[in-house]
Amino acid sequence: MVMRTIWVEVGGYLFELEATSRVRIDAEETLIPLLELRAVQEQLAILKARTRASSEAATNRVEADFKEVVGLEWSSGRRLKGRPKKASGTVAHETKVIKGQIVRSAV
Repeated sequence: MVMRTIWVEVGGYLFELEATSRVRIDAEETLIPLLELRAVQEQLAILKARTRASSEAATNRVEADFKEVVGLEWSSGRRLKGRPKKASGTVAHETKVIKGQIVRSAV
């Protein structure tokens, strides 16, 4: 890793300055040292790795719970092509009542 620093003498005092980068946070620009940006980048990589592992574990858990409750594998189903059948009989009547297309009569 290369450290980007410069030494400056001002008034008999020696100052070490680090390279910085402009970063926009909300509405303002901030100068952040490159070393700090690199540290944040490493922490973000660790967080992403943990999140990925956690996500995989959650997926496995859901599939295992599904198999335990239903008794079938998660991917054991099949897709049916086409449109669903039109509702008929009581279901069709209830649908029309809910949509307000038929006024329900008092029985």
